[in-house]
Amino acid sequence: MSYYAEITPQEAQEKVITDGSALILDARDAYSYKESHIDGAMQAHGGLVEHLIGVGDYERPVLVYCYHGNSSKDLAEVFGRAGFKYCYSMKGGYTAWKKRDRLYATEAYSEATNIWLVTEGFEKQALNTVIPGQVTPLILACRQNKSEVVSELLASGADTTCSDSDGNGALWAACYSESLECLRLLKEAGADLNQANADGVTALMYAASASKFAAVQFLVENGADVHRKSKDDFSALDLSATEEILKFLKPYCR
Repeated sequence: MSYYAEITPQEAQEKVITDGSALILDARDAYSYKESHIDGAMQAHGGLVEHLIGVGDYERPVLVYCYHGNSSKDLAEVFGRAGFKYCYSMKGGYTAWKKRDRLYATEAYSEATNIWLVTEGFEKQALNTVIPGQVTPLILACRQNKSEVVSELLASGADTTCSDSDGNGALWAACYSESLECLRLLKEAGADLNQANADGVTALMYAASASKFAAVQFLVENGADVHRKSKDDFSALDLSATEEILKFLKPYCR
């Protein structure tokens, strides 16, 4: 039996904080609390915790947060075991709370986009959060050629510079799916067409090596650097996997 639930900062805002009646407890040290905290939160020192449990207002929701969402789970469980019915620990703690406007979209997405997010393992309104592999919604949407989702994410301020655990970003993902619409949307949003991974490999180099002619053509015609080389000293021309790509790139490499 679990005595508490873990919720994201977005869920905490929507389900608990806006209610106005919840007990919001800051489990960080007194100095950190004094420096900044969630509006309405109380610093959870031992005397206060003992007092609140003694009062026994068991129907009142309890939200606990700490630095990164670890120790808050223990305190939330204490309240749950004491009989409080609605106990929550905030995932990511105050660190995630401060970044919530970057991690979650403030304007509502379409129902279709939120359904897609949840299906893929994200929360509703996710913007720059990640799933295993450090994959953001934007990277995954580009990888799957979900141009309508990409459009909504970019309109909400999705970060085009984020990279997955392999060091590859949304531009690379759009080349993988060879989605010209996703590539166009990324370019219009100001994405760096020469962004490279840790090996110095750019999306153009990848597209050339993976026989993605349409992606190669788009990138080159929109200003991607054909002369750039990877850390292994290979250019997009060197990595060209097809005669079509080789012939296309040669005039640009003179």
